[in-house]
Amino acid sequence: MSRTVCWLFVPCLLLFGIVHSARADDADWGQLVAQKTEALQRLQELRRILQSPTQRPSREEAEKLIEEYNSIVAGLQETLYPKMAVAAEAILKQDTLSEDDADQISDLAVRLFRSNGFQKAAELADGVLAKYPENAIALNAAGAAHFALQDFERSAELLKQADEQGDIIPSVGGSYLAVAEPYV
Repeated sequence: MSRTVCWLFVPCLLLFGIVHSARADDADWGQLVAQKTEALQRLQELRRILQSPTQRPSREEAEKLIEEYNSIVAGLQETLYPKMAVAAEAILKQDTLSEDDADQISDLAVRLFRSNGFQKAAELADGVLAKYPENAIALNAAGAAHFALQDFERSAELLKQADEQGDIIPSVGGSYLAVAEPYV
């Protein structure tokens, strides 16, 4: 294995060593957010390497990079996001919620929605909205998730609010804005 490929696998191995050793019942929110950030940065780096028009990896290296990419995505969806959801539920039960945590939980709700975790996405986004009723990410995530759960009235209400605030996110709530209201 070349030094380049070996260097590329080290962050992935470290990341998943940490992720798999963390238990959901004592998960530290800050650590989980840091792990998510690190994983997403690594995914961007892998995309950049694989799509580079000037420095293409060899076929063997590209296959290993793709395998690493897929492993990180699977780790996020199967391990990290569920642990974050458990930790987020505990944070939402606290009296106060920072705007940063609200945005992180809302982002998690979007990611859960995109991987068909509609119920959990709705619960988390609704939890954020209880404390930050104008949070743009939460409005879009909750609107989309409620649509998927066939709660069209709630979906239309949330997406209309996001639209009126000028906060509709085309790739999240925007896809459901025009179609939610006719179901009501």
